[in-house]
Amino acid sequence: MYPLAICLWLVDSLRGVQYTHVIGEGEGGCLCARVYIQQADKPLFLLVEGQLPGESWRLWQRVAVDRWSLPREVKVCTGPHRGGTKVRFRLVGPTLSAGQATLYEGFPWGAPPRPPEIHIVTEANPPLLRLLLGEGGTYLVRGYNRFGEEIFSIPIHESQATEVTYVWPALKGQFLLQVYDVQTQKVVTEKSVRL
Repeated sequence: MYPLAICLWLVDSLRGVQYTHVIGEGEGGCLCARVYIQQADKPLFLLVEGQLPGESWRLWQRVAVDRWSLPREVKVCTGPHRGGTKVRFRLVGPTLSAGQATLYEGFPWGAPPRPPEIHIVTEANPPLLRLLLGEGGTYLVRGYNRFGEEIFSIPIHESQATEVTYVWPALKGQFLLQVYDVQTQKVVTEKSVRL
């Protein structure tokens, strides 16, 4: 069930605007905002924005609301997205000084998964490289020496959250370990170790 927020006669930083809104689940797994604007002393825009983990906000949809066409109800919906996508519905004026109101900001399809964790078990002989994967996926674990040379690479494909353990190669020194998510094409975790 998606969060439901009802706000009545809000002014927020949008002075001179009276509106009510409802945020709820739409068809096909999308999230919708229905905004009833009673009056406004300026033109308005209803924005739908999205943000993937580690990225900036992207405008998905913008609907213009003419102040001369009020009172009026405006409805916008997102498309279905994967977990970890943050969504924001905003009602904004034509300029930054005209103000804005955030109607909803959250993770309607679930919070981002925990990034993989890297642990080195030095009590074992030889040491063990332990990876805790918070969710399934395709990853590439890379190890670099202090000169930036790649010394090993381990592909991992798991369908669910799991713990994976590998024997550390017979190497001593300072190393940088990285977990690269193949789907997002980003390094999601890195750790510096000294053995």
